[in-house]
Amino acid sequence: MDAPEIDENGKGLLFYGDTTVEKCQLVGGQPNVYLLQTSTVLERENQLSPQAGQFYLLRSKRTGVNYGRPISVYHSETGRAEDGKKKVTVQFMMLEKGRGTQELAHLNIGEKMTVTGPLGTPWPRPDSFITGNSKSPEICIVGGGIGVAPVANLASTFPDGSYDFFACFKSGCYGLEHVKASTLEITTDDGTVGTKGMLPAVFTKERVRKAGYKVIYACGPAPALSYVKTVAEELGIRCYISMEHRMLCGLGACLGCTIETKSGLKRCCKDGPVFDSRELEFPKPAPRRKPLEANEEPDLSVDIAGVHFKNPTIASAGTFAFGQNFRGLSDVGEWGGICSKGCTLEPREGNHGERCLEVAGGNMNSIGLQNPGVPYFIRELLPGMLGLGPVVIANLAGSDIESYVEGAKLLDKTDCDMIELNISCPNVKAAGLAWGLSAETAYYCVSAVRVVTKKPLMVKLS
Repeated sequence: MDAPEIDENGKGLLFYGDTTVEKCQLVGGQPNVYLLQTSTVLERENQLSPQAGQFYLLRSKRTGVNYGRPISVYHSETGRAEDGKKKVTVQFMMLEKGRGTQELAHLNIGEKMTVTGPLGTPWPRPDSFITGNSKSPEICIVGGGIGVAPVANLASTFPDGSYDFFACFKSGCYGLEHVKASTLEITTDDGTVGTKGMLPAVFTKERVRKAGYKVIYACGPAPALSYVKTVAEELGIRCYISMEHRMLCGLGACLGCTIETKSGLKRCCKDGPVFDSRELEFPKPAPRRKPLEANEEPDLSVDIAGVHFKNPTIASAGTFAFGQNFRGLSDVGEWGGICSKGCTLEPREGNHGERCLEVAGGNMNSIGLQNPGVPYFIRELLPGMLGLGPVVIANLAGSDIESYVEGAKLLDKTDCDMIELNISCPNVKAAGLAWGLSAETAYYCVSAVRVVTKKPLMVKLS
């Protein structure tokens, strides 16, 4: 069970409330990196100040998002407000990426935002890892992209020149104002600053071994962190990594930000974001495909249940009727597959009155499964579908088990490639409930149809 962050009187030690934006500006000529500053005035002296490695949840007051965005502390200072209360000024460096950070990035000075924190585990101090007797730095810090922020904050807590710092960026550099390293190595993908290339261009296993580091701290893109972890563990160097994950509550209650570790799932917000690298497991990168030759088209084909599709684009049931309607707009022959409109054993006229209504979330419809019936489909429509070129999937609907079975028997004798069993239809013998709403009725229906056809069978639940 998590220990509550409260004092001896049961009062919360975290800050939660509205603060005023004191600074919001682009950083270092970057098109989407912003520095945001605010201050929290703490009601009680024992409330927590942020430590390096921790984060806050930030949310604009004029927002369209439901949850605050986790932003690492880039720099913080503790002082006193005019009334003598403890005042913590916090700077955040963030990447404008989604809706939440976009709202934060475009706040005006004086506007309000909701702040919760400080949250998460801080960086472990290196005192027990280093000897202090070495003539060269025993601490190594690695930051990549926006991941520079939490490690730059850590660097500012160390004496000047007591560490080496490796920073890698796509283009240009930022977030290094508080870094006073013995050696500062910068790489950029485009060569605009420092060494052209990625982290391995300067952070090599041999260089790290010769440096004699006792501890490594790292934050950045997952591939870079995986590389740092590998180097550190092969050399037997203690390594701490700050992980990133989409979060909701930030307090460890919702369990929405778990990551894979060697000891099971861990919450990034509460058990982390800082982890011992030995706990972490990074997915292995997918093998690279052989580069295409000039004018060579990529192979997008897939096989499903033994049926070969030239690409994975499939027109789902009902959306393209029987394929002919859209030939004036699209080259239907280029699709991977096309699924017919749902057909029942007997023709159905469908519902009377208004059938479609456009609403804020999209479209509501009540067509009533209008269709010409399976026999007509086989005789008049299926030949045209087969002539289009894509894989043909016949969608079979029904209201009772007998109609499903008889329809499947008829389709089994045709050249359609697959049958899609539509069990979202109402079961007239079960008070109109859809076949797919019950595992028992779904099993009964699918099993009965499976017996009468050898064609590949896929099931549409809704």
